[in-house]
This record gives sequence, C-alpha cells and structure tokens, in this order.
Amino acid sequence: MTSFFNEPSKYIDSKDQVGPNGGRVFAKNHMTYDLGFDHLSDSESDAEEAIKSMESRYDLVMISDYFLESIVLLKHELCWNWEDVAFFVSNARAHKELPNEELSRKIEEWNHFDFKLFSHFNRTLWEKIQKLKTFKEDKNTLEGVLEKFQKHCLDSEVICEKVNNSANSHAFHQ
Repeated sequence: MTSFFNEPSKYIDSKDQVGPNGGRVFAKNHMTYDLGFDHLSDSESDAEEAIKSMESRYDLVMISDYFLESIVLLKHELCWNWEDVAFFVSNARAHKELPNEELSRKIEEWNHFDFKLFSHFNRTLWEKIQKLKTFKEDKNTLEGVLEKFQKHCLDSEVICEKVNNSANSHAFHQ
C-alpha cells in the first residue's frame, strides 16, 4: 500500500484510469464510484454537488466504521423494532492496522472525493447521535439483542472476533 501511494502514477495509466477490465475503479475514490459520481474528479464543486445530492435523497447515511451506531439511528429513522435491525458480523477483520500519519495524508489526497463525502456524512452521523437523547441506552439495548440472537441462532458460536475500535473510535469524529 505504501508503494502505491508513494507513486500512484507508476501503477495507474492516466490514459486508461479504469483499466482494461474495469478493476482500477477500486484504486481511486471507490466509494464515490459506487455512489454513481465521477470517481476521477478532484473538483471541490463536484464533491459539494454530490453531498447536496445525497442529502436531498437520503435521510440517513450509515457509516460502516460505526455500523452499530448507524444501526441504532436506522432503527429510529424507520420506526423498527430491535429485532428488525439485528445482524450478525461475518466479515470483520480481527485486527485493523491503521496507516501512519504520512500514509494517511497520501490516501486522503489520492481519494479526496471519498474523503470529502466520508468527512461530511461522518460528521452528520455524530450530530444525529448527539441529538438522540436515548442513544447510549439504545446502543446497550442493541448489543443485548445481538448477544441474545447470537446465543439463540448460533449457539454462541463466534463468527468473527469483535473488533475494538475504542483506540480509534472517533478518529474522524469532528
């Protein structure tokens, strides 16, 4: 990863940034691409237009880094029961290695559009959490429901180890 971000032009052909099989869309602003926006754009105005477009379409943008917190908000947004939002984690990494500060800066520069989207909607997620007076209690309730479902449905089998995000819990929380 460090080699790529030290010299992206060595790995990406500027004339064919999508690549012969389309696989290079994963290399730059992948989230932007998945959302249907121009992943090759570095334009601030394009990013701001994308944010406005998403805000007008979606009442809630969930952040996978804060999936549990997002699920609590989703439950309230859709007026669902706890059982309606129960889930099993089946693809979490047991250990997340965070890049150093220099590599983080390079990743942010290369994926500027993604970073703008993530920063904006991460901030709005935490603003919604702050407004939800029952959030802490609700999060504890959801954790209890998930534990109950795991015991009942999986006979307490652990599919993936629980990742402790507390060290970087609010790394992007502003």
